[in-house]
Amino acid sequence: MGYENTLRYITQKHNISPHHIGEINQIALKRYLLSQKKIIRASTVKLIHGWKPTYASLCRQGRMHSPMCAQCHEHIETAAHIIICDQPLAITARHNMLDDMLHQLEKRGTPNIMLQTFDYKLSLTLNLLYDKVTSRWTHDFVSIPYALLSAIKHQNLVGWDNFMKGFISTKWKDVLTQLSRESLPHSSTEWDTHLTGAAINLYRGIWEDRNKRLHGENRKDHLVYL
Repeated sequence: MGYENTLRYITQKHNISPHHIGEINQIALKRYLLSQKKIIRASTVKLIHGWKPTYASLCRQGRMHSPMCAQCHEHIETAAHIIICDQPLAITARHNMLDDMLHQLEKRGTPNIMLQTFDYKLSLTLNLLYDKVTSRWTHDFVSIPYALLSAIKHQNLVGWDNFMKGFISTKWKDVLTQLSRESLPHSSTEWDTHLTGAAINLYRGIWEDRNKRLHGENRKDHLVYL
């Protein structure tokens, strides 16, 4: 009954057109969310929609005296800023978390050309340096396969920041089907659910790393649930 209102909210909040929402892998996102305990699911939904107690939001509520980022001290701390903050320790943490995500996907049978694509696109999104020459995800393709090119173009429209929030194009599953030369260690259904979870966990990890650095190990989980 609330579908239209939900659709309107998502299109405005995440700047995704209704047409492109129809090509987002909502089944994998739903499957991932339902696999979580209710309290974790609630915090994940808040994370996806940007309902995080950043300094900018706390300042608007009168709970902080300044909206400036406590890590770099140069920019207003919004949800968008946290994933690109150029504080050295934050950059190192994001690089390591992205690397861990790609290794997880590698274990799930993801072709190297897809891993290289994710590495490049997410590095740009996370304000990380990317060097194609030194990339560990080498592949045999001379040109980009059409299915991969189509998925890249569609995800560009949806947004790579939205990719980390679980708004992932259905076209990635098509790419996997076409490029996998050997049987996957898991079904394609499990793979796209795992991709969604890995992407959201990357986003969550960046927020939790920020909390740990600012508030200590014991408070990082508590702040995610606010």
